[in-house]
Amino acid sequence: MRENYLVEYIVQILYFPFATRSFRLERLRQEDLITRLCQNAYILLKSAVGGYEINEMYASQWINFFFSQAMKTNKENDIFAQSTVEELLSDNQKLLETQITPGIIKQFINLCKIQEKDKKLVKLLTALCTCYGKAVEHN
Repeated sequence: MRENYLVEYIVQILYFPFATRSFRLERLRQEDLITRLCQNAYILLKSAVGGYEINEMYASQWINFFFSQAMKTNKENDIFAQSTVEELLSDNQKLLETQITPGIIKQFINLCKIQEKDKKLVKLLTALCTCYGKAVEHN
């Protein structure tokens, strides 16, 4: 997957519609075509890297971007960024210790202060702070 630049193409699909300001992530609705495109891109990304540590580590260079999109979406505009972040982080000690920065933790804490508390935040917190059922002290 890495050799064929699949991950890079997926990231471009997820990045450019919002970077060019053609769309605003916060204003997406489930019935928008761009929402479905992003959902399919995240499904493909999750399938391409999930469960294979080398690909997960490679894709983790964009973890801040994926996490940012996960934080800006909710039930009305879900593009599946959250489930992909959870898949990347789930039981991946190396990634949790090397790629999750204090900035990401701070971003998560700030999100908890302003967003309605729901299952999404608990799942992301679990993915950020545990590995194989044990706490990741770094986080």
